[in-house]
Amino acid sequence: MARTTKNKSKIKRASPNYELEVEFLAGLDKFVKKELKRYGHISQVKKNSLILSYSGDLRRLKDLKTVVAVYLLNDFEIPRPKAILGQENFTRLIANIRLVLEQNQFKSFRINAAGRDSSVYKRIAQEIAKATKLKHKEDGELLLRFRKEKNIWQVLIRLSPKTLAARDWRVCNIPGGLNATVAYAMNAMANIETSDYYVNAMCGSGTLLIENNRAKKLLGFDNSEKALECAKANLEKSHTTAKLILADASKMPFKDNSVDIIAADLPWGDAVGKHSENASLYTEFLKESARASSRQARLLILTHEIKIFKNLIKKQNTWQISKELQVYHGGHYPKIYLLQKL
Repeated sequence: MARTTKNKSKIKRASPNYELEVEFLAGLDKFVKKELKRYGHISQVKKNSLILSYSGDLRRLKDLKTVVAVYLLNDFEIPRPKAILGQENFTRLIANIRLVLEQNQFKSFRINAAGRDSSVYKRIAQEIAKATKLKHKEDGELLLRFRKEKNIWQVLIRLSPKTLAARDWRVCNIPGGLNATVAYAMNAMANIETSDYYVNAMCGSGTLLIENNRAKKLLGFDNSEKALECAKANLEKSHTTAKLILADASKMPFKDNSVDIIAADLPWGDAVGKHSENASLYTEFLKESARASSRQARLLILTHEIKIFKNLIKKQNTWQISKELQVYHGGHYPKIYLLQKL
């Protein structure tokens, strides 16, 4: 059974209905459901995926901000993958692959499955290559995932050549860079207004600045010229207007009570910074943020140094945690904190 059907209409041709699997980072389900609710019916919500029943142009989904990837679902009531090569099943699979090929440009494909190096999957790959004229490569752009779910086999066809989290604007990256879907969720937590003066401390490659679609006055700073050059390239590609300056988080170049939102992906002591120095850095950062921020300011933080951060918050009397959310990011489970002034 395919997860695509046609609606009948005597007046006009209706849009096809698609069953899509939407993949996202664990912890972001609330933001994903909010973004997707206008696209169709949501069901089977799991830790990092859900099913979306969607009717419309599949190309609209390439602009989703909170999800990692979207797949077209295909169900096959067969006992083993080899049966996909049967005429009826294979014809249906190729038809749906071609449907996805119409939405995006692909030059190659790859198969992700347990036992993908077996003779069966090699044969399947050969037949798909012959039917679609795509090259079968280890890093192929069109991702086909084969898996068994209960008594059926499923083939998931990713709609995009790369993950949606790999934004088109990202022409430069640096180690420890922030995932764009997490950055978008962080900004959503802060209830940003167009009038807010938004500062991204330790801005790195500029992800938080670019994924902020509300505040008009943006500024990012970092103590690394290389990071600022990277951020500049990404800002230009994304057509985001923001001022960038070379500065240190322990001595922010702002007047007292002048900033509405300070956002930062603080060093974790992993790809960026040193664990042994983070307690001191975080302490100075919290003090400077308190000095530079306005009375109604919000502080938006992502960190994996959860114990250090919460201990520091207990010892100070300027900031209080308003919201916190644990998310999956790069093999870790850091927390997003939204703080407000006491």
